[in-house]
Amino acid sequence: MTVWTFTGYIIYKLCKARNTDRLKFSALYDFMFKVLWRKYKIALVESGEELKREVEFLAEINALEFDGREIKIKEKLKDVANTVEHSKLREELLLYREYLSRINEAIKEVERSS
Repeated sequence: MTVWTFTGYIIYKLCKARNTDRLKFSALYDFMFKVLWRKYKIALVESGEELKREVEFLAEINALEFDGREIKIKEKLKDVANTVEHSKLREELLLYREYLSRINEAIKEVERSS
């Protein structure tokens, strides 16, 4: 799995937790760097520019729409999220399970605080 798949998973899950199909890029940025990195010690990307490139790639494969400020998820992003969630790597790699567990816990935290 490459990192963009986790980014897609996070976008999808954040939208579902908020019961919407839209997410501001700034909210994704805050989640990745202020919640996931600082509190959960997971660094999937090194910079806002790298995160933006991943979101742009997800737009290129038609999993979402991105205008530079707002993300609108599409049905294909659900497939990306399901691939991450049900990957055989989850059974084979402890690190994969740990990342997924921490990501899910961070999303629950954001959901509770909304």
